[in-house]
Amino acid sequence: MAVEVVSGIVLGSREYGERGMVVQLYTRELGRVGVMSYAGRGNDGAKLSPFLRVLSTVRVALRLGRHAEGMPKLVDVEEWERGAQRGWSCEKMVVGCFIGELIQRLLEERVPNEDFYLFLVERLGLFTAETQDEVVFLMVFLLDLAKSLGYAPQGEYTVSNRYFDVAHGAFCGRGEGEGADVIAGADAAVWGRLLDGHYLADLHDVDGSQRCRVLYQELRYLEVHSGLRLSLRSLEVLKELVG
Repeated sequence: MAVEVVSGIVLGSREYGERGMVVQLYTRELGRVGVMSYAGRGNDGAKLSPFLRVLSTVRVALRLGRHAEGMPKLVDVEEWERGAQRGWSCEKMVVGCFIGELIQRLLEERVPNEDFYLFLVERLGLFTAETQDEVVFLMVFLLDLAKSLGYAPQGEYTVSNRYFDVAHGAFCGRGEGEGADVIAGADAAVWGRLLDGHYLADLHDVDGSQRCRVLYQELRYLEVHSGLRLSLRSLEVLKELVG
């Protein structure tokens, strides 16, 4: 069977049987793909498992063909550019797992997109390097993610446009928004600051309850524009982290 070497980002993993592990990757060459690994557990676990932590950037050799559940088999990790370190805080690990799970839900398997792959490498490189406030990073990242998927929020928060219409994806005046998915008041102002300040946005004055509210609004925005229901297992853990 043919062996192909691909570049990818680890999005998550789960146990498979007694010795196996399914590793979810987003790759430059294949798009999102699940691969079978028998090196992450058992006697060979010490060899490769450190390279398969969530959000690691790797270059791996895959044996194509009909393995378990029709997935390629992970043969080796040829390069390890960056990854989740043992010194990560609990907060960083929770946010990293949330990002990995979200990307798995949003992206179809076997649909490669090099621009999106490069976007992930760049943005997640910022996260794994020197992120000071993981939750603020996530709040900005979700809006960047929407933009990269083709549904960027439009306009800016101003005195005359103090509301954000989730369905239309734009700031608007009071009379323009309809329905429950209209964000108003201080929350709309936070949306404006996130879009203006990018990853340098200063949200130290925004408390945990408002941060949590805005994160849910951003997930709702992604649901509306992707047409997917994003009920993520890691969301409740994230909610406890944000407070």
